[in-house]
Amino acid sequence: CSTGPLPQLEGDGEHGRPLIDALRSGGDLNVGGNWTRSGTFNANDRQVKFNGSGTQTVTGATTFAYLDIANTSGGNVTLASNITVNRELKISSGGTLNAGATTITMQGDSSAAPTFRNNGTFNAGTGTVAFTGTNNKNSRVVGTSATTFNNVTMTSSDPSATDKRFGVDFYDHDNSKRATIAGILTLNQYTFVATEENGGNGTTCGTGTCDGTPIYASTSTLRYNNTSSFDSAAEWWPDDGTPDCGVEKGLPYNVHITNSTTVNINAAFNNNSKTPNYSSGSNKTACGNVTIDTGSALQSTAGTLTVRGNWTNNNNGSGAEGGFTHNSGTVLFNGASAQAIGGTALTRFYNLTLNNTNGVNLGVAADANQGVNNTLTLTGSTRLTLGPNDLIMGPSAPAIAGGTFDANKMIVADGSGALCKQYSTTGSYSFPIGDVSGPSSTAEYSPATLNFTAGTFGSGAQACVRVVDAAHPNGDQTNYPTYITRYWPVTQSDIASFTCTATFVYVEDDEVIGSGQSTAALYHWSYNSGTWTLHTQANASTNTLSSSVSSFSDHTARSASPLAVTLAAFAADATPDGVTLAWETVSETDNAGFNIYRSTTPLGSDGFSRPSAAWLKLNDALIPSAAPGSTQGHAYTWTDTAVEPGATYWYWLEDVDLSGATTLHG
Repeated sequence: CSTGPLPQLEGDGEHGRPLIDALRSGGDLNVGGNWTRSGTFNANDRQVKFNGSGTQTVTGATTFAYLDIANTSGGNVTLASNITVNRELKISSGGTLNAGATTITMQGDSSAAPTFRNNGTFNAGTGTVAFTGTNNKNSRVVGTSATTFNNVTMTSSDPSATDKRFGVDFYDHDNSKRATIAGILTLNQYTFVATEENGGNGTTCGTGTCDGTPIYASTSTLRYNNTSSFDSAAEWWPDDGTPDCGVEKGLPYNVHITNSTTVNINAAFNNNSKTPNYSSGSNKTACGNVTIDTGSALQSTAGTLTVRGNWTNNNNGSGAEGGFTHNSGTVLFNGASAQAIGGTALTRFYNLTLNNTNGVNLGVAADANQGVNNTLTLTGSTRLTLGPNDLIMGPSAPAIAGGTFDANKMIVADGSGALCKQYSTTGSYSFPIGDVSGPSSTAEYSPATLNFTAGTFGSGAQACVRVVDAAHPNGDQTNYPTYITRYWPVTQSDIASFTCTATFVYVEDDEVIGSGQSTAALYHWSYNSGTWTLHTQANASTNTLSSSVSSFSDHTARSASPLAVTLAAFAADATPDGVTLAWETVSETDNAGFNIYRSTTPLGSDGFSRPSAAWLKLNDALIPSAAPGSTQGHAYTWTDTAVEPGATYWYWLEDVDLSGATTLHG
């Protein structure tokens, strides 16, 4: 037993052999200079205090029992190597510890766990503080200063122990100081965030308030690495309805579930019948991204899980839900920037609510389709962009909610991904879809409705709709000059012998009206494998196509019949005999003949878009086709002799097909 003063190393301590006899005999050691270990150092359960006046460096991996950073004269202690502390790491008031890129291991055993006590300044750098222990002997983070860690790992040090549990309490009740995680908090197997270690005056919380939850900074990740099932507890706290990320305790930013871990955030946390606690189905918030790795899973809350970042589910798993169990709860996406729902696995949400004016999208090309079993709600001005992936609404899913849909609130289905509805029986479903991919990249709302009134619906019955903002590539716009620059590809699977009223709404800017025609010429058509099928006339006042169909294909609008004549040229020339009109046709399929009209005003200036009383028909009888049914065409001339010198005239050529339909050229 030493009765003299503490040994003091005023200079550097260099240990190439076991030299520190003072520690061996039961004394503590003060170090005023640098520390370099290249041999053996035995701490002997005693303290090493760094109390120099300048910068002190610790080099060489060293295991301390008690370590006191008491360099309080404007200097600091900087770690150049990893260290281990198995009793207490203390940063005294005024002291500074720079961790750099090192790992500080707080190593406990079955009888005790080390304490991290910060009364000064801890600069975490890019390093890691690794807490280890077992036998439910849990570490504490205490002190008069709030500690910010970079990475923190928690590991059960003895997997063979009867009680393998080990936790860390991050809140000091005495000083009302709560630690913050700025990097990754990793919960390994058998570990947890403890709540009963810092009850006040260095005691456990007893029957009082038991709180050990950290704060998560915006750069942080809560990583579950448990390799088994884990009921969420103090590490992820319920939100209070107005979660303040980065300020309130227990609101993780990024959440990463990995290494075959299943996390149940629907579980209750009774905190051993102490306070605070929470019930099953509590609302929870992830302030950043949620990632579920292959082989891992998330059992969601029956309340609301709010996600402010991206969602990535890579666990295809077994069954319909793969790596996600919805527990009939709601997942809300309400980030401040654009969000993505993706991953290689299909996630089947129960209720999905989207409230993001910057939009939500279904991932990238390599990602999977996504599903909603119950209600999808679009709130505010939110667009959900499908991209290359389908969104599948379950057979019991009601109409998509959110009030009135328009170009600012819709499902953007202008890629290869479609909005799909599963059916178990007859019924109607509205598809509030649109595009932002047209020539001007303007958002346009063009919904569809499918109303099945008969059919046989198999177990995989579903119908899918998307939209393309372009003229149909097989629309033959030359012979059908009135059409719309929009079409809806519709597909179905496992529905037999059905009758469905298919309704589509286009926008006025889609209309292309051929010369001499009007919107009355638009008819609903469908196209399938080279065959066009004519349906009903479009409702030009509501821009709506609606017809009863028994098969699905591409749907659009165009003229009811092709032009009887394809015109190559039409000209008028003044001659001594009057005005000679000359025209040449390319083809004259179904053409009966021609009429010629003359007016002293342009087309439409008299209030008419078709020949009227203000127009003079020049030919008494129909000018017959010289090439009826021909695909070669013919050249024609006709002279108007009843003209006045110096007058201006407008002429129109009207072709008349075999059914009496007319087309005007001028």
